[in-house]
Formats: sequence, structure tokens, C-alpha cells
Amino acid sequence: MTSPDGKITVEILDGGEFRMGGPIICTIALSTGHRFENCGEAMIFSDDSRHLALATWEPREAGDAVRLAERILVIAVPSGATARWPGEFDELEFRAFEGGTIRAVDAPRGQAQEFRMSSRLP
Repeated sequence: MTSPDGKITVEILDGGEFRMGGPIICTIALSTGHRFENCGEAMIFSDDSRHLALATWEPREAGDAVRLAERILVIAVPSGATARWPGEFDELEFRAFEGGTIRAVDAPRGQAQEFRMSSRLP
């Protein structure tokens, strides 16, 4: 994946399904030298190429087991600074990242729900 200005690339490393027929979990590397682990395959650059939003997987205790919850991580591309946006999701698909606002769809069990998130960026 390449940023809109063509200056930054994202490489997916060590990817694989973490459950049968399920989502991907991987490490990504930016051409800036920054690496991030436990990432999902959903990601999008901001329209000005200054930020990358991506899905990450975080462990959550669920009774006797541990499950992975999908969260949104926003990365300031030049510095590698990060911010986690609130909420947990089932299956993210990013649609747009313009003017500091992410437009995405969360599709729990086939019931797609579009939402917009705006927050202070890193």
C-alpha cells in the first residue's frame, strides 16, 4: 500500500489467519522504519498522507478464555507516534480518512453499520 502522495509505503510482514477462515493478524512495516505488531488487514492513509489508520488486535479476557478485540490505531507517519481510538469492533472496513475524520464500516455478523470517528490525532 502506498500513501496518496506516493512517499510512504506499507509492507505486510508475517501475516496469517488467527482463526479458521477468520481475519488476518500481521506485523506491518512503514518505509519510514516504524513497525507495528498485531495489525489487521484494514488500513487507510489520511488524504494528506500524514496519518495511517489501521485495525489492531488486542487480547481481552472473556471468562475462561482470551479473545482478540479489534481496535483502531492511528499513526503519525513521520514520527511513528500513535493514538488508539475508543471502541471495539467486529470487522472493520475503512472507507475514507479526510480532514481528521475516519469513515468506516463495522460488519458484525453481516449487519454492516457505517460510522464516522473524529478525534485528536497523534
